[in-house]
Amino acid sequence: MTTAGRTARERSWVLLVGGAVTVYAVGFLLWYSATPLGLYPVLDGREMLALAGAMADGSLPREPLFRAPLYPALLAGLLRLGVAPPDLAFAARMLNGLLHLASTALVWSAARHLWPGAGAAALAALLYGLNPVALHFAADPLDITLAITLLLVGVRAALAVLDESDGTAGGAALLATSAFTLAGLARPQLLACLPAWWLVLATTQWRRPGRMTTMAAGVAPALLLLAAMGATNQALSGEFRVLPWQGAFDLWAANHRGANGRYFEQARRIASYGEGVNPARLEAARRYREDHPDGPGDIASTTAYWRARLRADLAADPLAWAALLARKAWYLLNDFEQYNNKTYAVHKARSPWLAPNPLGWSVLLALGLLGAAALRRRGAIALFAALVLAYTGALLLTYVSARFRLPLVPLAAILAGGVTRLPVLAPRRRRRALAVTVLVAAASLVPLPAAERERTVVQDELLLARAALETGDSAAALAHAEAALARAPGHGAALEIGCVARFNAWLRGAQDDAGMASIVTACTASADDSPVARRVLGILAWRAGDDAAARAWLEPLAATPGPERDRALAALLLSGLGVPGGFDPSGCSVRPCDDALLLALAVRGATDAAAALEARLGAAETARQAAALGRTFRRNARGPEAEVVP
Repeated sequence: MTTAGRTARERSWVLLVGGAVTVYAVGFLLWYSATPLGLYPVLDGREMLALAGAMADGSLPREPLFRAPLYPALLAGLLRLGVAPPDLAFAARMLNGLLHLASTALVWSAARHLWPGAGAAALAALLYGLNPVALHFAADPLDITLAITLLLVGVRAALAVLDESDGTAGGAALLATSAFTLAGLARPQLLACLPAWWLVLATTQWRRPGRMTTMAAGVAPALLLLAAMGATNQALSGEFRVLPWQGAFDLWAANHRGANGRYFEQARRIASYGEGVNPARLEAARRYREDHPDGPGDIASTTAYWRARLRADLAADPLAWAALLARKAWYLLNDFEQYNNKTYAVHKARSPWLAPNPLGWSVLLALGLLGAAALRRRGAIALFAALVLAYTGALLLTYVSARFRLPLVPLAAILAGGVTRLPVLAPRRRRRALAVTVLVAAASLVPLPAAERERTVVQDELLLARAALETGDSAAALAHAEAALARAPGHGAALEIGCVARFNAWLRGAQDDAGMASIVTACTASADDSPVARRVLGILAWRAGDDAAARAWLEPLAATPGPERDRALAALLLSGLGVPGGFDPSGCSVRPCDDALLLALAVRGATDAAAALEARLGAAETARQAAALGRTFRRNARGPEAEVVP
């Protein structure tokens, strides 16, 4: 075939693969945008949005960063460019979609570099671009999609370095190191790839011309970027820290005696916490305070405590830790995508875009192993082996959940392009590769026990219930809450959502007080553990005309620091019951007040609160919340003159 013919054929492959991946990715992301979880991100996604908002408006707490900052900083940039806060989740999804397409292009480029012919590159790009797990996580405002793009930039640049032999690889080495470091600043586990890259760089460049320049270019960017991260924490808190400080607790939680090794498992129920607050951070603080009721609560003390606990646990029973690592290795090999905020299998089955997609970890693993058998370039073999081993080690020290395992997928896809070279392999080598692949793939397909696969489904029902509740679908919220209770009778969060869903459905229906008794029963069942349920009971008591009972429910909440304090204050103000000791609206200029409290203050004539709320939410959302409060704080039995919100 002529050069022109090969170019035209490759162009056709690019258009075909790029079109298929774009249509599939955009179709799924737009579908997801209309679902409750797309409209209202939860858990880590909600935390990312809150962190981005704090970065954008300068309200970060004066302490070292708890989470890796790169992705929320990117989202904060979108806010500064004019994206409205209510639209940030959708903007993040579209950004992730673009990053996913960029990663697909990088997989194509790396595979095209390794394997002759556009067919290998097309196969690799399709395996990643259409990968349902990658798209599943790209749909939420999570940092993994950005981290993978940066990892692949590093891989592509590293391959360019390894192919240079005339001392001109300095620029590519600088790019590779910068990308690997930035990937680690997006996902700290990926920092393990940096020393792996340095090892490959040192062993492949030491005899080449210009090696000192290349080595310097391969080290200096990491030092500068990590120093910049430390300086950022220094400026923010007065402490020079390169890594997020959540790592100490995470290491203990992932490795202590009794850890499952697959995902973080909360052991302390936290009934209510603020928007975007990390539950693991709250649990770490609560557990530390249980053991040190009068001890110092600073970050240095708490991180030192978790490191000491980890060392003590490992020293007390090293065999138990070895067994845990073995289980993690088994879970890492297995086809099942372990829980990470959501159980992938549950949400794949709910999506018409993802459900029919047969691609999974076992497919990628098998094809990647077969392709690797055809790889002949020593530098590339060293690079992929070092990256995979280093990152696998980082996973075994932390968690092997679906999102943590995902960076291995594009690496496997790049190697999978090599299956197009199997026909030219020596028969003995081909048979050996097929035998190993069949054994590993068969092992990965051994099903996990149903109890392990379904254990987290109750959490998915709760997430769906919460998202439906926030988007106004009380019927769906109640259905998911009931499904959660069927799996876990008496579950506190499910009872709480059932209480609120019934209350909201009642408010949106007939505005009389018929049926209030059934709502009171539902909310009373969760009142012991749920400040939200106690607030609802206070409002219901006021609606029934029992002001004394309403005060008994609401005033303790208004006096207790926490996310329900502002909402209880708003209820006292809007109901006309009054706040004991009064409330100074200027307090909202010192600490951010909840939307409900700002709205209550606005209704009572505080123009600065009204302006602050509209700036935060926009006019349409402010009007929606005002209407909701109008339905809530109305006493039909006392006539329209008793309505607090017009």
